[in-house]
Amino acid sequence: MNEAISKGNERPIETTGGEEMFRATVDAFRRNLQTNRDQALDRYGMTLYHSLPLDRRTVLGRELGFLKDDAITRYNLGIAAVSEENWTKAIEYFQKSLELDSDLNEALYNLALAKEKNGDVPGAVDSFRMLLSHVRDNEKWAEDVESIESHLQELEA
Repeated sequence: MNEAISKGNERPIETTGGEEMFRATVDAFRRNLQTNRDQALDRYGMTLYHSLPLDRRTVLGRELGFLKDDAITRYNLGIAAVSEENWTKAIEYFQKSLELDSDLNEALYNLALAKEKNGDVPGAVDSFRMLLSHVRDNEKWAEDVESIESHLQELEA
């Protein structure tokens, strides 16, 4: 049995219910966020906020003023910028993230990659070298060290 969901003058969304209805509602929420954020929040509330991808959720949370301005938020905003291939903005966010938490090696790794994508190979090389100095003896990064070293050699060639 098909179900229809509708708000105001919006055409109903025909679905078979369950997961399909949820996905259709999240898609409608996303479309509404792009055209009128306040209206989308009035219509759907914050319930669907957590169904957004991390990059969009982080940007919206910052716009609404309820995310702390900390290293993790800046890192996530950097990831959002990467998803838009805005390398300059990503670099800014990753650098700010590292200013707030110099031990956030994931930010340093992504900073190096963003610099490389932005055409700053010497900056990328410096960031990769700094990353290696931070993670070489870190068990969590053990599997990655070799590939980072290999990539660094390619950049230096």
